[in-house]
Amino acid sequence: MIGSLFGALTAVTVAAVCVLGWAFSYDPLWALAYSRVPRALSQLWPVIVYGPWLAGCLSVLRAALHGRQPLHSWVVVVLFSTLATGLCVADVSRTLPDLVVAGLPPLTAVISLHQLVRQLTAVRGTGRRPGRQAAHKFPH
Repeated sequence: MIGSLFGALTAVTVAAVCVLGWAFSYDPLWALAYSRVPRALSQLWPVIVYGPWLAGCLSVLRAALHGRQPLHSWVVVVLFSTLATGLCVADVSRTLPDLVVAGLPPLTAVISLHQLVRQLTAVRGTGRRPGRQAAHKFPH
């Protein structure tokens, strides 16, 4: 009961962090694209960055729920989080506070996702391979 409550709270927190990360990252990504592509397309630019990221996040969650190793999906999530972070800090001044404010939202989202996946796999017992003895007891 308590474990499920913490899992639900973690899921809500991760969703909030991701939505806030998107909101904080939208303007820097849009501004970066605005000077390089037509205005209508620049408004969609953040979706180009966060679309694969979201698909990767959903794939990671699905794999975690089914007890599979989502290596490829994690690569997509980390790659696009890194890309989003780099693009968000591209046009800010090089002071530490500006870099942190601009670059932290995408990193926070991927770290929060990782924590949610760890909770899901711990609660459900997924992500653990059976030991050698267990594999002998249950032939495939």
